[in-house]
Amino acid sequence: MKKVVVLGSENCVTCTNLKDKIAKMVSDKNIPAEVSKVTDIVEVMKYGVMSVPGLVIDGQVKCSGRIPSDKELNSWLA
Repeated sequence: MKKVVVLGSENCVTCTNLKDKIAKMVSDKNIPAEVSKVTDIVEVMKYGVMSVPGLVIDGQVKCSGRIPSDKELNSWLA
């Protein structure tokens, strides 16, 4: 099972949109994954992410400061 973590602040609409987008993609494609959001700034900084949203899949930062394309997400979640 993949572990997907969206990094961002609690009130970040873009971060919430990314989490929702990934959760829908995981559900629609029956991908075994756990999707969560981390809003604690100390935890976010542990990943070295300086701009949000950040996306971490299985402990590896995939992107930060933007919402990745569907093509990128599909390749990372495959």
